[in-house]
Amino acid sequence: MQIKPQNRNRRRMPVVAAISIFAALAAGLVIADNRTLIWPELQWPQSAHAHIEEMASILRRIRAPASWCTPSRNPANIYVFDPKEQEQIFGRCLSLIEPASDFLETEPGHYVKRFYRAEVGDKFCEVTLSTVNDDERIVGSDCYFGFFPKVKDNSTGMTDDPFG
Repeated sequence: MQIKPQNRNRRRMPVVAAISIFAALAAGLVIADNRTLIWPELQWPQSAHAHIEEMASILRRIRAPASWCTPSRNPANIYVFDPKEQEQIFGRCLSLIEPASDFLETEPGHYVKRFYRAEVGDKFCEVTLSTVNDDERIVGSDCYFGFFPKVKDNSTGMTDDPFG
């Protein structure tokens, strides 16, 4: 019995498709840079650094606390949202935030945070941005922020609120 060429190609198609998909996934992992979140646990902590930097970039751009941000419970925090104010002083401060610390991996392989700060007049703003290596965080925020008078500045970390 002779196999016709068209039947031979039909049998090869699933094998070729599987090999192509595997090659594409492998190429994606090789080409992926720190901003690509293809299996971020394989790129930890660089994926955490990229994620935190992206969050800071968003805050600078929107000039306001994002929906995933929580005001710090630090008693010195004077942040009050005023919808009547056209350009919030706090918004101007957020647009200027720069890293005030290194990336701190306080729980190796799981949790990374970084502090950002800026000054506007006689006040400063601080933001703590963090991320985890999985989605098992039950409580807490990826972003704590505060607006403080300079005279109340006691060191970086004033917005380092505990989860809960």
